[in-house]
Amino acid sequence: MKRMLGNLLIGAAALLPWQGAQAQAWPGKPVKWILSQPAGSGPDVISRFVAEHLAKALGEPIVIENRPGGQNVIGAQAAARSAPDGYTFYYGTTAAIVTNVYTFKTLPYDPKKDFIPVAMVGKSPFLIAASPAA
Repeated sequence: MKRMLGNLLIGAAALLPWQGAQAQAWPGKPVKWILSQPAGSGPDVISRFVAEHLAKALGEPIVIENRPGGQNVIGAQAAARSAPDGYTFYYGTTAAIVTNVYTFKTLPYDPKKDFIPVAMVGKSPFLIAASPAA
């Protein structure tokens, strides 16, 4: 858990705008954490746990914004359209970042261009199964 929080802090530091002597402390306001899963889901529980510890380390609140629906498209789109100011994080699930590219003809976001990986928060098994007759 400490390693994961350390990775998040290192990733967050990478988003700091480097302006030399005029650099402002980050974060200087609450940080938004967009999640395309409903409240009470597995990713939501993990997000709230990580956000609580990250907020203590950063000294600013982490606000969880649940945006479920549309096979994760609604939340991913909201995150992709957010201002690129380092104050919005997106908890990207496998569906939003990997499989949606192959299941939708078009997406209102591009996982490769619209997001920058910061840290891996967790892993869960993923399996694709098909009938040999198909």
